[in-house]
Amino acid sequence: APRRRAGRRPAVLLAPAGVVLVTQQLGSQVGRYPSVFAPIDPSSRPADTAGQTFLLMGTDTRSPEATTGTDAAPDAVFGSTRSDVIMVATIAQDGQSASIVSIPRDSWVDIPGHGKNKINAAFSYGGTQLMVQTLESLLRTRMDHVVMVDFEGFIALTASLIGHFCDNAGSIRA
Repeated sequence: APRRRAGRRPAVLLAPAGVVLVTQQLGSQVGRYPSVFAPIDPSSRPADTAGQTFLLMGTDTRSPEATTGTDAAPDAVFGSTRSDVIMVATIAQDGQSASIVSIPRDSWVDIPGHGKNKINAAFSYGGTQLMVQTLESLLRTRMDHVVMVDFEGFIALTASLIGHFCDNAGSIRA
C-alpha cells in the first residue's frame, strides 16, 4: 500500500476524490442541464486551460422535496435560493493531482450587472449562469462543469463517499 505523507489529512483528499467519484461513477445518475454555459458570452470567459475545473455548489434549501438532480420537480427554479457552499475543484489533465478551494459564501465581490454583494447572492440574482460569470471574473479561471446539490443530495453524496473510501472501521482505504 502507498505511504501517506506526513501532514496530509484524509478529509482534504476526500474532496477532490469526491469530484472524481461523482463524474466517473455517479455521472449517469445526475440530472444534466446542457444550457448552463449557453447564455454566457464566450468572449467574456477566461481562456480554456488543461485539466477540468468544477464549480461545486450546495443550495441552502432543506426542503423535504428534491430541488436539484433528476428527482427535482419539473418546475424547480434554479436560483430561487442562495448557494450555501461554493467550491472550485480542479483536476489536472493527467489525473494525477487535484486541488479544491472553498469560497466563503459571505465573500464581498463584484457580481456582473449587480455591483458589490455577497457571492452567494449571484445564484439568487441569476442562477448558475451568473454564479459562473461571477467566479470566472473573480478567479480568472474558466469553469468547465457545474455540480449543484441540495441538502438531501449532500447527505446521499456524503454517504456514498464514505462507503466508497472507508472500510468498516472508518479508516481511509489506500
